[in-house]
Amino acid sequence: MREFKVIEEKENPLFNRKELKIEIVADVTPSRLEAGKAIAEKLSVDIDRVSVQRIDGKFGSNSFIVEADVYNSKEDREKVEGKIETPKEDNSNSEDSQASESSVQESSSNEAQQSS
Repeated sequence: MREFKVIEEKENPLFNRKELKIEIVADVTPSRLEAGKAIAEKLSVDIDRVSVQRIDGKFGSNSFIVEADVYNSKEDREKVEGKIETPKEDNSNSEDSQASESSVQESSSNEAQQSS
């Protein structure tokens, strides 16, 4: 992400959070995790307190509008949004694709045996 600018910031005392609208300039659309990390880093808060609500971009543009909430504490976030499941970067996709490929191979070999 090349550029990060806070467009709008509202304090919401009812939910103990700040509601932010941020412009991010990047080559590709940032994921919620990347946007959350960038917000946490710029505002010097823990990633568990940041909740990215939406990421909007226009076709052909490298500017994205991110709407996010920054809570006063992790507990405040859990009260409002429920149990937090922080997305983690994993490589399970390759394992899933290998498992599905092996099940396809098994079914095709079973079909070949039945037709013989």
